[in-house]
Amino acid sequence: MTGPGALTFVVGITGHRDIPKPLWPLIKEHVSAQLQQIKANFSSLPVEVVCGLAEGADTLVAEVALELGMAVRAVLPMPISDYEEDFSEDGLATFRRLINTDEVVVEELPLSNSSKLHRDSQYLMLKDYLVRRSNVLMALWDGVANQLPGGTSDVALSYLTGSSGSGVQKVTRESTLGDDENLVISIFSPREWSDDADGQVGFEYLMSEGSPGCIASLLDFPKKVSDRWVGFERYASERFSDNAKDIVSYDFFVPEDAEHSPNFERLNGEFVRADQLAIANQTRSDFLFKSFGLMAGSMGLFFLIYAKLSSSNVYLVAYLVLFAVGYVLFRVSRDRAWFSKHLAYRAFAETIRIRYFLELAGCGHSTSIEDHLKLMKVNRFNGLEWLYDAAKSVEPLPSAHTFGRDIAAVRKRWVEDQSGYFKKKVHQLHHEHERLEMIKRLLFIGSFLGTLALVFFKKDLYHLNVMATDGKTFLVFLMGLLPLWLALWELYQGKMAVRELAWQYSNQALLFSEASRRLETLENEDAKLTIIEELADTSLIEALQWTVHRFHRDHEPPTAG
Repeated sequence: MTGPGALTFVVGITGHRDIPKPLWPLIKEHVSAQLQQIKANFSSLPVEVVCGLAEGADTLVAEVALELGMAVRAVLPMPISDYEEDFSEDGLATFRRLINTDEVVVEELPLSNSSKLHRDSQYLMLKDYLVRRSNVLMALWDGVANQLPGGTSDVALSYLTGSSGSGVQKVTRESTLGDDENLVISIFSPREWSDDADGQVGFEYLMSEGSPGCIASLLDFPKKVSDRWVGFERYASERFSDNAKDIVSYDFFVPEDAEHSPNFERLNGEFVRADQLAIANQTRSDFLFKSFGLMAGSMGLFFLIYAKLSSSNVYLVAYLVLFAVGYVLFRVSRDRAWFSKHLAYRAFAETIRIRYFLELAGCGHSTSIEDHLKLMKVNRFNGLEWLYDAAKSVEPLPSAHTFGRDIAAVRKRWVEDQSGYFKKKVHQLHHEHERLEMIKRLLFIGSFLGTLALVFFKKDLYHLNVMATDGKTFLVFLMGLLPLWLALWELYQGKMAVRELAWQYSNQALLFSEASRRLETLENEDAKLTIIEELADTSLIEALQWTVHRFHRDHEPPTAG
């Protein structure tokens, strides 16, 4: 794995083994141009080329990537001794040279059946990893679909549409705002036996057209994908910086987890950084929200003092100064996007938490985070779109199939821990709500009594001297000030989505407490796994739903402005 954590931009590679040798130089030119274009998008985010290092397209791209100084990770579908049987004499020499290159990291997929090698199953396992993990897929492909399991068309079509078949319907069109899903860079690569073996070589950008086997060839690079990559790079620049590293984050890694896989330590490292950055940006955005409320309340106070108690220009100057400060803070908050960053980083942190414990339970492949993001349309929101690519960084690695199953640890360290956390939060919010309701009742009573005083004791109030003004004027001042502050507090509560937060905490507390009860009661291991999988699905949906609701609180819909 490149870099200090799991966060990496992956260019997955698939392609034919029998590309005509005379076309290799031209194909290499296209591969080099595309890889350089991808690499140019990222300065902080590690970029690596991942392939099975099979003869033909894989080794061709690997050689180009190494020439460009890019990291290459070879994920071999089976043990080297068995895999070498799939190479020709020349291809085997190239393969051995590459796997012994220091710049190439080699990983072997575990056998799906320890007693017997099933080649098709192993290639399907590699396909599954490329589909799940690739941020972009480069296919050296002739565009023809076939039934070969784990073959080029199988990988490309599964990556685009979720399934593959014997036919492909392709349309050519311009990119649209809806093009924000998986992207395939297809470099036309004929096969030795085809009629196009000595033909032209070109490339195209492919995306799904909304149905299995239906794809679109785009006339230009999709802007939504470009926006995702820009956001991903921005997050990486903060993730790999020293920003917020002094913030305490309560992680969930224990040394025993590393005995299952080193992936746990990497995932934990990504969670800690996402959590630290989320806390830092939440602190900044909450400070701004509170500052706006206090400034609005102070502005109302100064205006009422000027209107009712004193006509000194000092109060008008103070009013204007607060207005100017508020405007500057608004521009700063909009430019630095602390609020959107807080939502995105928190969603990413919770995504990592769920993935971590799914893998610890031995069911890492059971939940597709990508599908949940598509379902909630989170990647359609400005500032959140990069989550689609970042989530791929925490997809199960090939070794996930060999992870141990530690359901007891998952129950104690995730289910019970989160159940206690959300119950505590619900109690805190309930207590705060009761306190605020009491303050509101007192304000209403005060306003009611003030109105009665004006009705029945107006003359007496004229003769009452309070702070160098008559009692009636001072009472009217208070009656104007109290509703103003109450309205501002209600706006602040709405801005912070306190009611939605209470619902979310309450729902999460119920989900985790119920799952904890069932895990304690049930004895069947498969039943416990089902409980954990369902909890992961519903908890992730709750977290993403909260993110969407909070985003809507601070942003107008696209048609509003």
